[in-house]
Amino acid sequence: MVNNHFGKAKQFYIYQVKDDKQQFVEIRTMTPVCTNGSHKDKKLMENLQKLSDCRYLLVSRIGTIAANAAESIGIECYEIPGMIEDSIEQLNVWNDKERIISKIQDLEYATPPKVLFLTDQYEINQAIREEENEITLLVGSSNEREIFMITMKSGVV
Repeated sequence: MVNNHFGKAKQFYIYQVKDDKQQFVEIRTMTPVCTNGSHKDKKLMENLQKLSDCRYLLVSRIGTIAANAAESIGIECYEIPGMIEDSIEQLNVWNDKERIISKIQDLEYATPPKVLFLTDQYEINQAIREEENEITLLVGSSNEREIFMITMKSGVV
């Protein structure tokens, strides 16, 4: 469970993700760096070095100092509380969104497109009703990496 503030965590569950498959690797035990609202810089860096082979750090909360320190050694921090497997899946979805936005923004347009990520049918219907012109929806599955583009006239649901 991703349910602890980074500085208070005693254990970190290490997973490997490849081709959307999650595999538990190990548990790493560390001494918490936060005590009574303050932290020890040396211990913070020691703990981060123990995680330096990880690309991402998923926590329920992390302070700015710790997040910046992690990023300085190449670890991206995300606050995604929940079940570990669900948090990893949410990170995968987020990375897919970033990849899609980057591809859309790399295309040349007379007017840059408005990019929205809608997570359920209600949000999609609302966006179609509210859009003044036509709307282009990218519909896809993060698991299958398939994306379909649908262009619709606004106001039609």
